[in-house]
Amino acid sequence: MMKSINRFRWVALGAALFLSLHLGLTTLGFGWLAGGKAFATSAVTPMTSIVILAEDGVLRADVRQQFNQTSFNAHHFTARAGQSVTITAESSDFVPTLILLNPQGENIGESRQVSRNLLKSELQITLSETGTYSLQVSGVNSTEQSGKYSLKIANLEPLSVSTSDKKPTPKVELENKLQNLEEEFQRSERFTLLAQADEFYRNGNKTKAELIYRQVKEPFKAEQRPQIIRQITNPKQLIPEAQPLWIEAQAVWQETADLSPLQKFVQQYPAFIPGHLLLSQAYQKQEKLQHALKVLEQATSLFPDNYELIVAQVKALEADKKYLEASIAARQFTLIQPEHPQTSALTESADKNLKKFQGRLEGQMVRRGIVGTAVRVGGCLLIGACNPVGAIVGEGIKMGTLLVQGESGIGNQIAGMYKRELPIVQEGEVVDYVNELGNKIVQYMGRNDFDYEFYVVADEALNAFALPGGKVFVNTGAVLKTNSEAELAGLLAHEVSHAVLSHGFKQVITNNVYNNLGEIVNAALNNTVPLGNIIANLINLDYNRDQERQADLVGTRVLATSGYAADGLHNLMITLAEEKGSKGGSSFFSTHPATTERVAYIEELIQRNGYNRYAFEGVEKHAQVQKGIAKPDIQIGEKT
Repeated sequence: MMKSINRFRWVALGAALFLSLHLGLTTLGFGWLAGGKAFATSAVTPMTSIVILAEDGVLRADVRQQFNQTSFNAHHFTARAGQSVTITAESSDFVPTLILLNPQGENIGESRQVSRNLLKSELQITLSETGTYSLQVSGVNSTEQSGKYSLKIANLEPLSVSTSDKKPTPKVELENKLQNLEEEFQRSERFTLLAQADEFYRNGNKTKAELIYRQVKEPFKAEQRPQIIRQITNPKQLIPEAQPLWIEAQAVWQETADLSPLQKFVQQYPAFIPGHLLLSQAYQKQEKLQHALKVLEQATSLFPDNYELIVAQVKALEADKKYLEASIAARQFTLIQPEHPQTSALTESADKNLKKFQGRLEGQMVRRGIVGTAVRVGGCLLIGACNPVGAIVGEGIKMGTLLVQGESGIGNQIAGMYKRELPIVQEGEVVDYVNELGNKIVQYMGRNDFDYEFYVVADEALNAFALPGGKVFVNTGAVLKTNSEAELAGLLAHEVSHAVLSHGFKQVITNNVYNNLGEIVNAALNNTVPLGNIIANLINLDYNRDQERQADLVGTRVLATSGYAADGLHNLMITLAEEKGSKGGSSFFSTHPATTERVAYIEELIQRNGYNRYAFEGVEKHAQVQKGIAKPDIQIGEKT
């Protein structure tokens, strides 16, 4: 492979040299390259300033970087060696300070204030290497100053003459062909570099691997990244103007039971954990449990790794008899904080509440006479003394007993139906590959009560789905359209997270299936809606925003823990967005919307938790499996 790439390098270099000589010498006036005619040239080439980055930002004094307790925002741009850039930052609130870091993270330049009368700073520099540069924006006094600012990065380029009214010349066509060759070469070079980095990583040289990964991977886009909020647990950590407001909010609540100051404080300072806790407690004392649950839901979405918030949420959900939701909340914490000293206690809480939910569900079934009816109908079927209507009713009634069996019962039922109806790939490299990745992922999921199974479906759509109990179906299109092992592992981690967090099971329950069994029985009597289809449709309803965030959160944590690049799921979302843009959307999008906000949220998770983006990618084996999928002898199961 390296020989072919090197051969391409020489071809591209030769074309580039020919083009540069042909264009450059003509411009300089060597007439023998232009049919014997000489051309006059000016002594000075006109230049123009081209903006390569323009962003607005907000610097917040109350958000500190953990390693030095200063406030700054980071912006990133890619540039080439020898490029001259002018960087300006302007604000109406503070004097910006700019620090430029090279691709290795070394300080190579700092800004100067344009004038004493302007809150504007500027940095001019000629860059010495090609790569991605980081720019830190802070205040002159970075521990106090904050406000809005505008940032612009521009470079000088030769001023080109407009040729919009002319047809492309042979020179332009050659330039376009060379550009296409360069893009193809860059794709090949990226694969080669990632394969080299993977080899270093497998052999234990993670430092060398990281250097190459950093060279290939683009940094996260600063304009899409939300401000990371660092949680505050001690009132002394609040900014000075916030401390008296906190004291006042507590006093007003204790003396008058007025929650207005406390509500305003929590809204204004969401990073302060005690504010959320006190507001939720106050609502519960006023017997406004739903208000308390909403406060805790918003707080845990911001800080899902805070133990005090999770415990408060679990207790509030228990008080509302939402045992399944309480189990999910506790289990999510154990998955993202496996080393926390209280993880085992929360695991017990999750299991306890799941059993409570199951018992409560079974009690509701018994009270409605559903279980008894199922037993009676089953007896009729055994002795053969019942009419056909009874058998049909029995098929409808099985819904109730199936729900009582729990997640694994539902998962096994629907998996059996799908295995009969879908073109399942029975054996081969792709089946072994998906099972290997899936079994590696589930080791870190913390649900040993599931019998995990992974199935490959011969379908070109980029799609996957998980059933309750850990039954996961992955299309061959998902393997073909992902770019690496880490990206496919990210997809599997996300799907398994939905199963582990009981999202599909909750879809069935929260849609009041057991409250509408009469309609289900009527459907069965008329042979209009088979039992399996009823449950499958409920499981495949769109996941809500919170469920997607929970699966992203757990999936990304598990991906990082298992040794893969932590941005595998993030990169999958980028791939999905490209798939949607080029083909009008993939099947995966119907239940897993990949919004810009969601991509930014995953970026924030990776940065806030320090997950490693520069770990194993796995491009070579992934490409090998992709080639195998296209073989005509791939073993597909027959429908039964």
